Amino acid sequence: MEWNRWKNYYSQIISDFGFNPEKDLESALLLNNFLKNKMNNKKYNYLKPLIRGKIVFVFGCGPSLPHHLQFLNDSNLNLKNFCYIAADGATSALMQYNRRPDIILTDLDGRISDQIQANKEGTIVIIHAHGDNIKQIHQYAQDFIGDLMGSTQNKPLSHVFNFGGFTDGDRCAFLAAKMKAAKIILFGFDFGKIIGKFSKPYLDNDREADETKLKKLAWAQKLLSELSYNTKSLLITVNKEHMNLGKIQNLEFPDLIKFLEAYPDK
Repeated sequence: MEWNRWKNYYSQIISDFGFNPEKDLESALLLNNFLKNKMNNKKYNYLKPLIRGKIVFVFGCGPSLPHHLQFLNDSNLNLKNFCYIAADGATSALMQYNRRPDIILTDLDGRISDQIQANKEGTIVIIHAHGDNIKQIHQYAQDFIGDLMGSTQNKPLSHVFNFGGFTDGDRCAFLAAKMKAAKIILFGFDFGKIIGKFSKPYLDNDREADETKLKKLAWAQKLLSELSYNTKSLLITVNKEHMNLGKIQNLEFPDLIKFLEAYPDK
């Protein structure tokens, strides 16, 4: 989503949550200046060969995520054929299942050690700058020694991009659509009243979402629905409950496997 279009949503979001756009800009400028001086800083087009025309698996942090990963492991799919994008804490779940993501989008509130390790092994990390994670950028950005990029929900800068999207999960889908993925499969996207244990590093179990989290998930639903009407990428979610997500298809897992088996070379 281009900035001229995204800024209308951004204005609504900061009004709804009471966010300070000046703090968002401060964080983005901090990250932008950091990336200017990094040899491992990558530009926008670096992602295109990984995503364009591919089937992309996007992993959110909902409570269904471990079940979805187990289903994938138990399937006969060649799981090396797909591009993996992890939303922040979902990285830790993938690593537990020996699936290193190709790309991580993170605002640095997941388990940082897993993200640093994945980056060291070849994962591209996109750090998202917003007003509440200035301290984390100062603390952790220098620890990522692999390929690194930056993103913002404010106006894009020379080294910090805006792909659209608000939460880490829907931002991953916006990124995949922006890079013209053929198909985007959403795993661990639940939008219910329970948040998954991989959402925060201090959680040992799933727990009930607070009002702020529920409002964030409602925005994620709204934005994904909007994306589904404005992209040529086919979006599919795996969920037992039918949700209003625009044109996004909802498949049961056996049907998804059959669907993916029809594209063995993607």
